Formats: sequence, C-alpha cells, structure tokens
Amino acid sequence: MRTPGALYAVCLFAACSPIPVSDFGSATLDDWYREEIALPPQFAPEMSTGEEILLFAPGMFDTAADDFWSYVFLMKIEETEMSDSRILELFEGYYDGLLTTVAEGRGENIGDDPATVVMQSLGDGKYVMEIDLVEAFVTMKALHLHLLVEVQSLSPGQTLLRVQASPKAREHKVWSQLDHALHKRALILDAHADTLTEMTDRGYDLDVGLPGTHLDLARCAGGALDAQVFTCFVHPRYMPDRAADRVRAMLDTMDRQLALFPDRLALCRGPGEIVAAREAGRLAVLLGIEGGHGGSKF
Repeated sequence: MRTPGALYAVCLFAACSPIPVSDFGSATLDDWYREEIALPPQFAPEMSTGEEILLFAPGMFDTAADDFWSYVFLMKIEETEMSDSRILELFEGYYDGLLTTVAEGRGENIGDDPATVVMQSLGDGKYVMEIDLVEAFVTMKALHLHLLVEVQSLSPGQTLLRVQASPKAREHKVWSQLDHALHKRALILDAHADTLTEMTDRGYDLDVGLPGTHLDLARCAGGALDAQVFTCFVHPRYMPDRAADRVRAMLDTMDRQLALFPDRLALCRGPGEIVAAREAGRLAVLLGIEGGHGGSKF
C-alpha cells in the first residue's frame, strides 16, 4: 500500500535543503567557494530570468596563484534554442555589466565596454571564447580570459550553460580542476517536467524518445542531468472526484519506471539521497504535485 507522505514526498526546488559543497567531488576541491544568484543579476538587468551557480578556485583573487581568476559557473535561463549571436550577446552583456559595476564600486571608471568577446563554435553546443577584459576586482589591469562553454536545451523554454574560465593556457593543470569542479561537484537539477502526464496518457517508458516529447533517459544523460522533479499535474477536468485517482495513475507510471530501470533511476526524498544517486550514476527522481487538489483525497 502506498503511503504518500513517506514514499512520495513533494519536493520543490526552492524548498529543498541546500546541499553542502563539500558533498561533491574530491577533498582537493573542498576549499572552492560556491555562490548562487538569481538571474537577471543587478549588473545585467537585460538578461532573462533564471539561476546561476558559481564555483571559485581558492586563488580566484590572488594574483600570485596559479588559479587566479579561475572558476566555473552554470546558468539555467528562461530561453530556448539560443543562436550563436544570442550567446555572444549574453556573454558580452554579462561581463561588461559585471566589470563596470565592480569598478564603479571601487571608485574607478573603466568605461561601458570593458570586455571584448571573440567566440568560436566547435559544434554540438560547444564553444571556445577569448575575452580581453579589464580585471576590476583586484588589479585594474588588462587580463586575457579563456572560456569553454557548453550549451544544452532543457525543458521547453529553458537553456543550461556550463562554463569554465581561466587566464591559463588550456594545457595548464588548472583546467583539469575546472573540469572536475564543473562536472563532479556542481549538481544539475531540473525543477519541473510534465513528462509523467505524457507517459501515463500514451503508455511509453523513459527509455523511449518519442517525437514531440522533451525528456527521456538518453537526453538526461546527454545533458549531464543529476536530478529531475517529475510533476503530477492534475488538469481541472479531473476535479473534484477524480483528482486523487489521476495522481495515483501517474505515481503508478513512475513505479513502473523505477522497476524497469533500477540501475538508472533512484527515488529520492532529500539532499543526501540525491548526492548518493549521483555518485551511483543514477538519475535522482523527485516527485511533486502541481495543484494541491491533487492530493486532497488520498
């Protein structure tokens, strides 16, 4: 017998307990600093809404350190199918706004265009960028920054950008640390998918990528997705008497997926289980109900 409160806890992204940075990666990365900000930031108000996670190397602001100005960040923004010109525009506006704002805070004037970005597409959503900028945080001097950028479309209207940045040449050892920090330590969670509605109505499983659908196991793996909130959306036509039955049908659909793919999926109820699922190479499954009426008659 299903016990909804225990087995299928409703987990919303904003309500989840924060996951400590030290839970990710090896001990050599424990002294990296993590910051999370809502988008758009104050220094670039023209950006789309979303969220950003940044991880700074220990020597980020130490000019004598090998990892000076070396960091990674992830942006999940409310845009879809970003063109090359749009990606370039986004990075130009981001760095111009950031550096100008920091310089003004220090009483310095570096103009309105302190960053020049040159971008090359490598195909498959991957880019190399070279940025000549005025380093406004510490030195107020010119700095040449190398960026590796990966762009991935998520659910409709959302794009994920993974970025590694350093002034060091690509052969330098700092890039292996950046790669590890980005892919092993920054957890990627998509906070909403209506996939259970389609799967319940059409009777397919997560290993099938049907035309017109937005999520399956192959695409989750390709996007390096660590955790997914699957929403049980209850359409008003099921109100009031069939709402709970509709939720149960979608939970049964997920029961089937967990049984079919035990090595690829893990039902999770909290941060510790999410971390454990990722370490085991499984997609963390979180469940939610969209519309409180859906759980009113359990």
